[in-house]
Amino acid sequence: MNPDRRGSAPWRAGLLVALATTAVLLAIAEESRESPPPVAGSVAVREATDGVNRHGVVIVGARSAPGIATGEIDRLGEPVLANCTTCHATRAPNPATSDGAQLRDFHMGLAAAHGGLQCVACHNPANYSQLRLASGEGIEFADSLRLCAQCHGPQFRDYQNGVHGGMTGYWDLARGPRVRNHCLACHDAHAPQYQPVTPVFAPRDGVSRVLVQEDRP
Repeated sequence: MNPDRRGSAPWRAGLLVALATTAVLLAIAEESRESPPPVAGSVAVREATDGVNRHGVVIVGARSAPGIATGEIDRLGEPVLANCTTCHATRAPNPATSDGAQLRDFHMGLAAAHGGLQCVACHNPANYSQLRLASGEGIEFADSLRLCAQCHGPQFRDYQNGVHGGMTGYWDLARGPRVRNHCLACHDAHAPQYQPVTPVFAPRDGVSRVLVQEDRP
């Protein structure tokens, strides 16, 4: 055997191990990008891909159908929730209701500030486990992005263009996945306008501190 070939065998084996390790690490990193950490109380919706763009778009923060807490815990330690239709299936919807203050049994503390809309403008009175579009089409809660988009067109346009919604990931879906926040990840559905906030600590700058120290006796 050629002495040079014998000497190169360990080097080649080490290179193969290094390449294999790198491939595994890249696969793990790719998987972590495709599966972002979930937002508490939310679900992730993955948009379909096509043959060119093999990576999809994950929308984080969508909500499943809500329920009323019963105070009971199931065998997995999760709270037992009553489906909306448990009560609403036996009650005629009141199309004039627009705020929790108008209710006597449930949702009394619910304050709504969303364009003066009535509850049934978004909730499906034929099936309270769903929402509904202006066309009357019922949609699942996890699909509520369509409901927001029908009134908030400029925001949805910006969202699609990546300047609204905290987009991360890849512009080119052929190279990697894209992650966006759902509207409800940042906005309250019943009062979506951001309220004024005050920073916990006052701003600090070096000039003010120097002037204050020079004024001291």
